[in-house]
Amino acid sequence: MKKLFCILLSVIMTLSLGTVAFADELSLESMGVTYLVPDGKYVNDFSDDAAVSIADVEALVASADYEAVRDSGLTAVICMNEYQTEWAKAVVNGIKAVFEPLNIEVLTIMDAGFSAPQGAMDLEQAVEMKPDIILCYDQEPATLKDSTLKAAAQGTKVTFFACAAADCENNKDYYGVVSGDNYTMGYLSGKRIAEAIGGEGEVAVVPTNFMSNDMRTRYEGALAALGEYEGISLITDQASGFSTEECADLGEQIIMAHPDLKGYWGQWDELAVSAVSAMRSLGFEVVGSGPDLASSNTAANMAADGGFVGTGAFSAYSLGVGGGLCAVAAQAGKEIPDQVTIPIVEVTKDNILDTYFMLFHDDLPKQIVKMLSK
Repeated sequence: MKKLFCILLSVIMTLSLGTVAFADELSLESMGVTYLVPDGKYVNDFSDDAAVSIADVEALVASADYEAVRDSGLTAVICMNEYQTEWAKAVVNGIKAVFEPLNIEVLTIMDAGFSAPQGAMDLEQAVEMKPDIILCYDQEPATLKDSTLKAAAQGTKVTFFACAAADCENNKDYYGVVSGDNYTMGYLSGKRIAEAIGGEGEVAVVPTNFMSNDMRTRYEGALAALGEYEGISLITDQASGFSTEECADLGEQIIMAHPDLKGYWGQWDELAVSAVSAMRSLGFEVVGSGPDLASSNTAANMAADGGFVGTGAFSAYSLGVGGGLCAVAAQAGKEIPDQVTIPIVEVTKDNILDTYFMLFHDDLPKQIVKMLSK
């Protein structure tokens, strides 16, 4: 009897220890980290590319890997192409959601202010700080090469957003690129314009005067969507700067030259909102769109029926989670996919209450909620 009791006690202790070990296992879920996944309702994909997702990278990392990273006392620097908008802050919040439970210290956050030369200098300065990790968001690959190679030589692992440094090799010089599905964003934004004008009329398609690969892909997606409508004629002889003020001025110039204009497509949402608002202030009922949702200002424009008719957008917060996870996986010695793609959410006035949180991991501002309820 005593022997049987000892055996049973041993079994119970083993099961209990197993339960404790399971409960202590580290994962994104156990750390409270979430990210956007296709839901069959709002999330769309019009790209022909086979996308690698955050979930694919997550599958590479075991609990022991997270523990090893957590116990290593790592440091990181984040280089952003800008760090003023709600969108950029949501990206960094996503990164920190991964880093903080793993004791990865963010030494500083760089803000290039949409300047490619400043972005290159920021990356150079980040490398000089000799962190373990650099996360870099820039859109001029040629200016990033030297600093990326220097980082690799000293043992700093760089993960990029949007595009990688030119002439550098993944899993040797850098560790993955995380980006939204830019083609689908462009396609959905063009589709929203086409549907809003009933498939007929003139539409100005206005990219920025500098286009990186991801920006060009957005443009191609928009042209593809608008090109599906025989009744739509395109005006494609203009390009804008990066500021909303420039786009407002350009919008006024375009509407004076094309008073029958029905739609305006901009390189991203805020540029389109600015141009369309300027046209409407002159009495022209133009509608517009542009890929992504960079701030609640665009949501407010939709709520007020101010001319922005919806778009395709990827989750800035999930972008940050994906970048942070790639950096962690690289520190754990994993082979990182060359391109990790964040899925796209179709955003309209009708669904903004649901989709805003999906994009920003934050609630839609209360004043906009009130506008929507009127």
